[in-house]
Amino acid sequence: MSKNKRVFFIYMPLLTAAAAIFALSLTLAPLCMAQNDQPDATPEAAPPKIYTEQEISALGIDKLKDIAAAESIEQKSPLALYCLAQKYKNSGESKNCEEAFKKIISSYPAHYLSPKACLELASLYSNEKRASEEIEILNLLSSNYSGYSENLTGLYKLALIMKKLKNIDEMYKKFEEAEKLFAGKAELIPLLFMSANEYLRNYNMKKAVEKFENLLKIKELTIAQRAQALLGKAAAHEYDAEPEKAMMIYEEILKTRDLDKNILAMADKSKINLSKAPKTPLVKIEELAPSGGSAVKPAAETQKSGRVSDAENQVKPAAPEPEKAQDTSEVKARIKD
Repeated sequence: MSKNKRVFFIYMPLLTAAAAIFALSLTLAPLCMAQNDQPDATPEAAPPKIYTEQEISALGIDKLKDIAAAESIEQKSPLALYCLAQKYKNSGESKNCEEAFKKIISSYPAHYLSPKACLELASLYSNEKRASEEIEILNLLSSNYSGYSENLTGLYKLALIMKKLKNIDEMYKKFEEAEKLFAGKAELIPLLFMSANEYLRNYNMKKAVEKFENLLKIKELTIAQRAQALLGKAAAHEYDAEPEKAMMIYEEILKTRDLDKNILAMADKSKINLSKAPKTPLVKIEELAPSGGSAVKPAAETQKSGRVSDAENQVKPAAPEPEKAQDTSEVKARIKD
């Protein structure tokens, strides 16, 4: 056998196998292409449902916990925490309630619910007589959220606390801070009434008049509130030996239509009493502090007598008691927590 024939027979099986593989590949190619065209049957994880605020408020505790655990602004985790805290509050679980509100403040300090959570914590601490923690959270509210409306309520609460603690200087500071931040706004009305009456009660007539005038600049004042502010302003003028100004204010009140009969009666009585009273200051500042060893009536006795008597000529005029004048100018307004 020639050399070429021997080579042919040696490579013949290899060539046959190669041809068979090529033919098989042509047969399987369409099947592979068809498989590639089929969609991937592997299931993908569904995106979390985004609930509306109304839906979240209606959810149960377990679902609220799940949303809160996601720690996602998009999924409204802060709102879930807030609703969760409210549910704990309503069921008397104060510890869980406190932790949920604290979580909002610490994890989402820039969220609009954080100042609300501060107020909620302040109320919780107040109810549980935890005064130092209440002051701390209200100060945090004042420092971090000064421009929020919740801060006005917080400053009002702080002023009340300072008054109770007899820290009068701090009380006045809270008044001034609130007035500076929220000047002219209707929400300031209750705090301004409180501020004006405290100045009146502590015989700072110039400041009292200033605060009552600031009240009268607020266009949202009701007719009754305006009349009460005028009564307070008139009382301050009367105490400050300015009876003519006080009389003009009483006459203005009496001309006001649709006023409550009690307010009109107060103004009328004050006008009559003022017309009978001596034209001397109700309170002389120099008589409030001992001088040269002379005896001076205490403030409590001064309030009971209605006027501070002249040192040389004691007079007992038929004047209204200071406390009555103060009460007429106070508005029993409630700031919602």
